[in-house]
Amino acid sequence: TKALSLISKKKVRARYAYVLAQLHAKTNDNKQAGLYFDRVVKMNSPDYDMAFNARINRARLYQGVSGEEIKKELVKMLKDSKNSDNFDQVYYTLAEISQREGDMPSAIKYLKLSVKSSTRNTKQKALSYLKLADHSFDGAEYKLAQSYYDSTVTLIDKEFPDYEFIVAKKEN
Repeated sequence: TKALSLISKKKVRARYAYVLAQLHAKTNDNKQAGLYFDRVVKMNSPDYDMAFNARINRARLYQGVSGEEIKKELVKMLKDSKNSDNFDQVYYTLAEISQREGDMPSAIKYLKLSVKSSTRNTKQKALSYLKLADHSFDGAEYKLAQSYYDSTVTLIDKEFPDYEFIVAKKEN
């Protein structure tokens, strides 16, 4: 925090603010995390990936604003072609918000769009398949769940937490 106030280079300040946001998020201090992610976004960081991820993480926390406001911002990100390689993450975040609000039909729609738009991020695609699989399993749609778990297992890293549990669910 002290270093952030002493740094004059915009890019370094943005990076420090981003790290602070991550640290606050890790300690479940979502309010502070949201403030720092917001600060990164407002700095108009020259680092596209950092700015994009700050927006996504801020949306996942959505502190002090409604889900509708965050959804509008995410939909706006979908209209910007420079984000096209990251649409899968935007759709996934929209799914998380819809799920948190209890709107499972929208969450499923967004997860399917996340899978469909995932072109190079296999980790994101696997996470989307996993959420679809878990939802199908919880809804007793076991054949559909098995299909989603199968897709998850083909994409997910073997070091992923609960990897063996996911494989077991797929096989059962």
